[in-house]
Amino acid sequence: MNQHAIKLSSTGWFGWLARKIHNSYRPKKTHDYSHLVFGVDYVFEHLNELANQGYMTAQKKGVKPGDYVILKQNDTLQKYCIQEINYYSSPNDMWIALLLKVELSGV
Repeated sequence: MNQHAIKLSSTGWFGWLARKIHNSYRPKKTHDYSHLVFGVDYVFEHLNELANQGYMTAQKKGVKPGDYVILKQNDTLQKYCIQEINYYSSPNDMWIALLLKVELSGV
């Protein structure tokens, strides 16, 4: 019985649900890119005029949805929450993520 449950949970809708449940209990990490160089170490592009969403491309393993990213923009620290992330196949630590700006408290 357990073998079948494991097979079901690793694919399709059950796999998605299992990942969501696992990620909701995982402690959220904060990744500080404020000391790194824009255009060299990472790229960030605003998605809308309100500047509360954007896409970021960078390299670092272990970055996951729900984690936070700290960026320095116009000499001001900004905090974003990772909404979605996709890793490239090569190099395998490079990713692109959809970020949503959040309050800076608790940095």
